Amino acid sequence: MNTAITIAEFANTEQQLISAVEQYIETQGWRKERQDYDDGRIVFRLTFKMRNASFRTFFDLMPNQQRFAVYCYSPVDIPAEARQQVADFMARVNYRLYLGKLGLDMDEGTVRYSCTVSVEGSLLSSDMIDLMENAAICGMDDHFPILMTIVHGGKTAKEAFDDMLSEDELPSDDDIGMTVH
Repeated sequence: MNTAITIAEFANTEQQLISAVEQYIETQGWRKERQDYDDGRIVFRLTFKMRNASFRTFFDLMPNQQRFAVYCYSPVDIPAEARQQVADFMARVNYRLYLGKLGLDMDEGTVRYSCTVSVEGSLLSSDMIDLMENAAICGMDDHFPILMTIVHGGKTAKEAFDDMLSEDELPSDDDIGMTVH
């Protein structure tokens, strides 16, 4: 079987990725900012007000690599003295997550929840975008207050993680499917 893709097919795949994300955002009726970068990357910026905070969210497309990602950023950067405990907490949480991950920039203190997919050889659907967007935003919203108990409450990573488990606050597969809009 020949799996080679022609230049025309690749261009159509790139355009489908862009069109799928633009159509999804428009269907939701959201106000967005689009930024195109020289390397071909396209980013749509959105803000979501959730239960625990307002989060900056980015739909990040790299059409020439056929990659799509949703990044949801914490409104609070982690101070240097708390970063090691937050990183430890995130490692404990990420081991249990099915979709997406928490990340910490150890130099800047920026926290994000991300979901990424490579769509090479397939198409990006609105259902996929919805699942990734909800996972990122709900994941950040669910974990944000727990992160703040480490930053402002002085808890260790293990204490915060154990408290989260005892309160059954770890997002379940059912939570990922809920609509946040």
